[in-house]
Amino acid sequence: MTTKYSSAKLAAVLLAASTSIVVFAMPAQAASEPKLSRSVAKHLIDAQKAMTGKDLKTAADDIAQAKAVSDRTPYDDYVISRMEMAVWVGSSTCCT
Repeated sequence: MTTKYSSAKLAAVLLAASTSIVVFAMPAQAASEPKLSRSVAKHLIDAQKAMTGKDLKTAADDIAQAKAVSDRTPYDDYVISRMEMAVWVGSSTCCT
């Protein structure tokens, strides 16, 4: 009987400890969240506005300008690829 209670108590302590580690690690992750470069963000914002207006040609041109920025980060490349995918899916060539 005491073994059952000891095991339950140990499990509760381990769960509480692991939960506190996760909670303390979360602010560190939020602080290191990647951000877009200013020059890339400017072009992608324009592309997003064009996509909202269903102007996929202009959106593709804006994405090409974002790809031409020389000091892109890996996160910039990731977001650019996602925007390219959205334009491709929105175009008629992907789904016919």
